[in-house]
Amino acid sequence: MTRKQSLIKAIEILSSLPQAGDLREVITGLNELVSDLPVTSWDEKTIFDTIEQFFIENGKYPTTNDFQRKGLPSHTVIRHRFGITLTEFLDRYYPQRRDYVKRQRKAYTQHSRTHWLNVFSQQIKQNKIMTADDYNKNRTEGPSWKYIARLYGLHKWSDLVRLSGAEIAPKREREVFIVTSTYQERITSHELEMVQKKLIAASERKSK
Repeated sequence: MTRKQSLIKAIEILSSLPQAGDLREVITGLNELVSDLPVTSWDEKTIFDTIEQFFIENGKYPTTNDFQRKGLPSHTVIRHRFGITLTEFLDRYYPQRRDYVKRQRKAYTQHSRTHWLNVFSQQIKQNKIMTADDYNKNRTEGPSWKYIARLYGLHKWSDLVRLSGAEIAPKREREVFIVTSTYQERITSHELEMVQKKLIAASERKSK
């Protein structure tokens, strides 16, 4: 049982007891501690606990790319604590992660590159994706955009978007507010610019 699981279990037990004032404070403190895990002092116990918790929450052991996510120790922490690289650490303590990676690769290679290009375009539309980072974080199907780009010998996000024909939704115009002595009107930055130009033109005509 990981530390997080132990804390959650303790909260469940305490919550079943009569809720006196001190007990409610203890439960609140434990809930705050659960939300703060993992702690920032990466000792070996905490590192292994965090990885096990990742498995519980995600159904797989983390890959080297997963260690770039918040909540997992960095490559530097692993090297400092164990004296080996992150890949060596994972190979030594979590060799079973290779099975997951193989299954993922098999799932990707059984489809053509045209299939994944279509999936790429659909993901952008369905999830309203605007950037490369958005794609990797918010996609609900298929590999990362870089995997698909490599299938076509591409390296840039913009080139893959252009090839797929996907339409990236434009960023919303920044909204601003103009307040006068009698009313408040909400307009877009473009409309504000037009109003300013008209005021300048009117001022110039008046000065002539």
